[in-house]
Amino acid sequence: MTDSERYFPNHKLERDIGLAEYQVAAGRLATEDQAVNWSKNSALIIATLVGFISFKAREYQPGLDTMGVTETSFKVSVLGIITAFSYLSIVHIAALQKSRTLAERKIIVLRRMLGVSFGENTLVLPNWRLEGADNPFSIHLYPGLWSNRTIPVHVILVSLSASAFFLSGFWVSFVETYWNSLPFTERQITVASCSALYVCGLLIYRHNLRDQHDNFWLSLAKTVAWGTRTRLVKNFEDALYRVRLDVEEARRINAHFDEVSKLAIYVEDRSFELHYGFSVKAMARAFFGFCTGRNLGGGSTITQQFSRTVFISRLRPTLRRKVVEILLAVWVESVWSKSYILQGYLVTSRFDAGIYGFHRAARHFFSKSAEALSTAEAFFLIERLGNIRGVFLGRRVQQLLKSAASDGVLDLDSCKDVLALYETQISVKRIKLRDDDKTPHEVLNEICGVDGIAANASCKTLM
Repeated sequence: MTDSERYFPNHKLERDIGLAEYQVAAGRLATEDQAVNWSKNSALIIATLVGFISFKAREYQPGLDTMGVTETSFKVSVLGIITAFSYLSIVHIAALQKSRTLAERKIIVLRRMLGVSFGENTLVLPNWRLEGADNPFSIHLYPGLWSNRTIPVHVILVSLSASAFFLSGFWVSFVETYWNSLPFTERQITVASCSALYVCGLLIYRHNLRDQHDNFWLSLAKTVAWGTRTRLVKNFEDALYRVRLDVEEARRINAHFDEVSKLAIYVEDRSFELHYGFSVKAMARAFFGFCTGRNLGGGSTITQQFSRTVFISRLRPTLRRKVVEILLAVWVESVWSKSYILQGYLVTSRFDAGIYGFHRAARHFFSKSAEALSTAEAFFLIERLGNIRGVFLGRRVQQLLKSAASDGVLDLDSCKDVLALYETQISVKRIKLRDDDKTPHEVLNEICGVDGIAANASCKTLM
């Protein structure tokens, strides 16, 4: 599937309608640009005038005395007005920036639906600019701290900080009156106050430019990833959109999620419906197994595996990556439902070399659509999730089959069918045997023998 098909599947637009929509979006974009400039200039002019008036407070003192207003009270009021107006202007600029970005994304979508693509010209016209973008999510809501689009916010905050600096005498006096034991000089108090105003303004601007799935947990995960040098994908909204497209594609071909979902939970994460992204019990079990040299199962939940596959672009070093993986799992749980996370996991996980998604794995292994998977075929695919080397892990398969049969997840006929599938895949060399492990026939002997689950006529027939 090409990128064009992935981003705009099955969509066509009549030329006249598309051009009309394009003109509306372009007109709105121009209006938003003018509004941003107007808001920036107005904020600067008003803040400058108010600040200038406050510096002349002593000249107005006789008039202020008649109203019973002291110079300090007047300066406090002026600084309060400047601060409130500056923050309101930042919120307004952020709202205009958001509207402008959405208009740009709409223009990109309409342009692609009309068949216009810049292709290789992105080397000349960068794809993060409207002029050369083929992907709507390449235009970010938050342009970055030092982007040209953030300059109006910096200018407003510089004006606010300058006003606070020159009007800070009353604030310093207030601090010294009530906290005279603090080991800070007047200049340190002033600089700290102005810096706090500046940082708060930037945080307000960033908060108002969050994407749909952007929240505290994602910000924390990004911060920890930066600190631990864990490499993440650059565009999380784009990554989520691609997962949604894969899920919708699987639904379009009527891929049967129910059976593989049930077995995925049983094999990979039996507490999936109970946890909030990670399982302390599973991690403790995996750590104990690592220390004792025994394979007691992995410590990653389905949500952690999904987060690792979709959002982490480099998996080493493992320990530092694990912390980021847990935070990303908590974030995913906060923005998507359990059922959608499970579906996203099934359509993005690796089942064989170059084969991602159970609907593609069904075609790869069985040459059939995922619309009609049997229980044995679904179990076979889910077992492949934990086996990325393309080998048959006989002891692991035997343990899983015994457990599934004992718990009523599989019957003995399905166990027999699973092992027959392994025999077939080994014969066509899609799966390899290990010299130090059991073969499918040996596993069948164990399951159907005296020490197995039970003797069964169908097992004896196959043996």
